[in-house]
Amino acid sequence: MILRYALIVSTIILGIAILWRYVFTDPFSNEEDEVVAEFERWLPKVNLVTSGVKIRMTDYGIKGLFATRDLKQGHLIIDAPMESLIPENLESDDPIIQKAQKILSDNRLLGVILYQEAKRNNSKFAPYLNSLPTDFLTFALFLQPKELELINNTITYDLVDQHRRSIGNSYTQIISAIPELNFTKEEYFLYFAHALSRCLGIMINNRKVHTMVPVFDMMNAHSPERPDRHMVRTYFTTQGGPRIHVRTTKAIRAGEEIYNMYDPRFTNTDYLIDYGFVFPELNTVKLKFVFDYLEIDWNKNEKIAILRKIENVEVYNEQAHVFIKNSGNKAQYMSLYSAVRVIYYRTDGNMSKIDKDLTENKEKQVPFIDYYNEREAMKAIADYCAGKLKHFPSTTDQDELLLKIITPYTTRYNLIKLRNDERRVLNQLYTETYSRYKEMLKLK
Repeated sequence: MILRYALIVSTIILGIAILWRYVFTDPFSNEEDEVVAEFERWLPKVNLVTSGVKIRMTDYGIKGLFATRDLKQGHLIIDAPMESLIPENLESDDPIIQKAQKILSDNRLLGVILYQEAKRNNSKFAPYLNSLPTDFLTFALFLQPKELELINNTITYDLVDQHRRSIGNSYTQIISAIPELNFTKEEYFLYFAHALSRCLGIMINNRKVHTMVPVFDMMNAHSPERPDRHMVRTYFTTQGGPRIHVRTTKAIRAGEEIYNMYDPRFTNTDYLIDYGFVFPELNTVKLKFVFDYLEIDWNKNEKIAILRKIENVEVYNEQAHVFIKNSGNKAQYMSLYSAVRVIYYRTDGNMSKIDKDLTENKEKQVPFIDYYNEREAMKAIADYCAGKLKHFPSTTDQDELLLKIITPYTTRYNLIKLRNDERRVLNQLYTETYSRYKEMLKLK
């Protein structure tokens, strides 16, 4: 009998607890996260208003933004006046910021973040800064030597290493030039990750401004392969004073996570370096090929080098891009499709594509194109691809198997997927350029 009563009482208590949790209280409450709660209490102080949204943990272990009720298309979920933002031109007359931004000319927002972090206790943005993530272990900046071994001898490794060295050099410059910004290297890397992953580029008064927008930057990204998840539109307005509005672009159900979309031109390589993840359904990579100095005279009687140097080849979405530099002229850029048609650079600075018939010049305005120059350019790209593939740290079969059993979005998964996709593109480029090279041997 006692056991029966105890069971009834336990059931009643459990029922009351469920009612209290889901009926009488907000199911999205962040009371268990005092840092987020403090941040949310701070929002009214800077007049930032949210409607129908709440920050909470996702099922995959990071914070995200969720709808607390059904939202219609066009609903204004964030109204952020300028006073609530951290733009790159904030306190631009401060000498510390000016020094930092002079060094960080390509990342002016970081200069502002460093200044705010240096005076965090006295910064009005302290509750916001305290709410930002501190765990960026999957970011390229924080990869460990054992993790980097997964992409050893790949172009992806070269890009990651270049990124890490560049940020490391900027850290050395900052602490040497500005004693007030006395951060450790790990702290500097953390703030750099904030500047990358939290930055919104938006047109304000006909000028693109990079800024941090509280709450908005809690939205996680969705894959460009999933346009159905494109949920918000962000824009600057002067309605009610200068501010940024974020509206829904589709109806969103209560409890649904609200996603943002990054630059659709980004490859998974960009996502790894800037945001610390790759999309499993996205198969794009960014590759840069750096060649040794190459000079070819196509006319023995004239000292003219049509192709002075192939400096970089980048691959986006299975398209190749080549930078060609000619001494005395600024490097120019042209896109090459997957067939890798020929690019050349004349000493007069004009660029053109080579026709299939390399020896024919049907139009007077089309300059003569050297067959030998194109042939050697194709051979250089093919040889480069072959050299990289020869020293790859794994096989396709090994990587395909690993990708089936490793949890997506983990560091190991990210790196194995990138090297697998790099191998695929290198194989494709090798096949196409080497085939083109052999065709040209027959034309001579």
